[in-house]
Amino acid sequence: MSYRLIALFDTLPPEAQVIVHHHEALLKGGQLRLRGLDADEEARAAEEVAAPPSPLRALIFTARSREWKDKLDAYNPRFERLESNGDQKTVAYSRWLRGRPVQDAGEDAGEDVPRDAFGLDRDLRNDATKILSRKTVFLVPDYKPRSCTNQSELEQVVTSIAVELSGYLDSAKDDVGFLRRRGPESTRNGDDPGVMRAIVRKLFTKSCKVLEKGPDFYNKEGPLLMDGPTGTGKSMAAELIALTEGKQFVNINMAAVTETLLEGHMRGHVKGAYTDAVSEEDGWFAKSHGGVLFLDEFQNASLVSQTQLLDLLDPVSNDVFINRLGESNRRRFNVKVIMATNRPVGELLSEGKLRADLFYRIRDVIKLRTFSDVLNSAETPMERMAIVRRLCYIYRWKSSPYGGVGGFAYDADYAPLFPAVEESVAEPIQNFQWEGNYRQFERVISDIYWRNDTEGLNRIDGSVVQDQLEVERRRLGSESLPVCADTHLRTVENLLLEHQFNIGKTVEALNPLKFSLGSRASLRSYLRENRDSLRPEIRRDSRIASFLRGKQ
Repeated sequence: MSYRLIALFDTLPPEAQVIVHHHEALLKGGQLRLRGLDADEEARAAEEVAAPPSPLRALIFTARSREWKDKLDAYNPRFERLESNGDQKTVAYSRWLRGRPVQDAGEDAGEDVPRDAFGLDRDLRNDATKILSRKTVFLVPDYKPRSCTNQSELEQVVTSIAVELSGYLDSAKDDVGFLRRRGPESTRNGDDPGVMRAIVRKLFTKSCKVLEKGPDFYNKEGPLLMDGPTGTGKSMAAELIALTEGKQFVNINMAAVTETLLEGHMRGHVKGAYTDAVSEEDGWFAKSHGGVLFLDEFQNASLVSQTQLLDLLDPVSNDVFINRLGESNRRRFNVKVIMATNRPVGELLSEGKLRADLFYRIRDVIKLRTFSDVLNSAETPMERMAIVRRLCYIYRWKSSPYGGVGGFAYDADYAPLFPAVEESVAEPIQNFQWEGNYRQFERVISDIYWRNDTEGLNRIDGSVVQDQLEVERRRLGSESLPVCADTHLRTVENLLLEHQFNIGKTVEALNPLKFSLGSRASLRSYLRENRDSLRPEIRRDSRIASFLRGKQ
């Protein structure tokens, strides 16, 4: 298999130029352009990226054209011999061959090929076919490229790439792969996610429908609360909200903040404000001014910290008025506050772990679905497989090996970068209990990619996934996973289907299982509580709907 390498946003390192077909794409006028394009190539590239914006497709198009032009130049001596010795028809045909674009050159010209041009025509068609079938590996920075000084232009191109890749995933193609590129030490900014990670975040939230209501909803003034089990993508969604608006992102883990240091961290302090205040320091809100302050693990926030926030947050505004410890002047900051909890809000309120008066200051609450819920909400096996395939590709791209020293050799076979995900993977993935949700699935599928990378493989089928899931079970210390609420729900669903939605027979079958669902009332309450997680064919059934309304 033949590959081309295109470096995005930066020039290629010398060691990468061992790839015969290599190109460099830099940001120019708000668009990615291959270096060294002539005026005609620039015009064709602009047409290719016009609508909808498809920067990667445009780069592949121009790279193919460049490779075809180089191939035609190499054939110049043959063209000249043909045109100097051939008849008028042969000369005309030779000139026609020279002018054919690569996307047409692979087609058979039929019986009109002059005898003298037959060999050249055949060789050109073979070369065109190779160029068109050549897979493309994009070398993407894991840092903010120094050449990209316009942040809004960079953000626009990153968004366009994510949108294009989302459509690419829907088409189930497999001709695009990625390598990550380590930046120099000076570019490693912990506050900057890097280009590849920014693309993956946008893809993930779109594919998993984490942010379903659109950017206008999430950027309303006022605090936001994300409620979802561990691993459902809360921090990634919060960071994407900041990224979409071009705002800085400050992440605070509330479980790691002690009450004794809380006020100083939150408000900041001047030098000498207290014993250990040896210098002045800004607080969370000052550091987040104009951006997003993400308070993670909020279920572990002490009531003291909640009281501090209560005095600062406005339910319909991002304005925060606060003074540092040791000074009397209040300062005004504009901060979008996003809190996240991995326990249901209702539980926290009823247990007194979340202050009701603080909750009433939260503008909106987003409930994130579990990985199993997303899989089970699929209307058909084909739709479920599409979800799995999308995630497999997204995590392939996120865990793409680094190119160069300490990573994937530039002259290696790039086959592992193009995973062949077979339909047999869907069943074992759906039947597994993903307690860690997307984060756990990412680790499992990334381990498969790691093994494939080391062995030069790209196939992923049901047996490969099943083997890795057995490793995951042993990792948890048991050959079978502990029974969890999700297991109960799947059992209840299976019994309902088995007994064709006969409630009486389902209750009888549940009695020996000790699920505390041995009565019609308890089963009704349980199904109502888990209504959103039920399989579509159960949720929509008229008999179940009637039972949930209390009419059976």
